[in-house]
Amino acid sequence: NPFNLNSVDAVVVDGLWFCIRKELFTNKLISFDDKLFKGFHCYDSDISLQVKQHERVCVVYDILIEHFQQGNINKSWFESVILLNRKWRNSLPIFEKEINAELYNLYEWETLRTFIYWMQANQYAEKEIKKLITEIYPFLKIDAQCKTIANELINRAKFGKQIAKIMTKFYKILS
Repeated sequence: NPFNLNSVDAVVVDGLWFCIRKELFTNKLISFDDKLFKGFHCYDSDISLQVKQHERVCVVYDILIEHFQQGNINKSWFESVILLNRKWRNSLPIFEKEINAELYNLYEWETLRTFIYWMQANQYAEKEIKKLITEIYPFLKIDAQCKTIANELINRAKFGKQIAKIMTKFYKILS
């Protein structure tokens, strides 16, 4: 709570503990999607995105809970993230506040780099990674140069090399 507020608006909240108005369920405005999300991953993001269509989603600071489990980034998590992305593709990204284009691009490319790193750590094949990148990050389809740089990004991440030069190329293309 860096700004010492009682609550802040959010887009999604963690599923450790959340409260939702009962009438959203009874009026069938929202429901847990147990057909798509079968495990512990992304059900909270999905229900938050559903709530966001009807009500505010907030984080409150006057209830103290410590979350001891950091969660697991494994293939099950990736599969859930991919399903969540597919389900909400036409609505994403969602911002609670406006964000400038430069910061947005920086965030997207840093997220992409991290996503690739964790996919490799979870033994995804290079072909699978490339397919998922073009699906989840459709702006990579801008032109052939972006695809070339994406391939370079994958190869550099695979060997743990510094990718700052590649990120700089991306920023130049997008600006």
